[in-house]
Amino acid sequence: MYISLKKCIVSYHFLAIAKLLGLLTFIPLYFCGFQFGNFFLDLSVI
Repeated sequence: MYISLKKCIVSYHFLAIAKLLGLLTFIPLYFCGFQFGNFFLDLSVI
């Protein structure tokens, strides 16, 4: 019982960390993509 609970907590923390890392990598990618899109919009306007 105790071991399975511990395993559950560890996997939960792992998921939380993975989610955080995913967000940390997703946010810069999102902003870079946004700026990249604006850059191409500026190019198409010229």
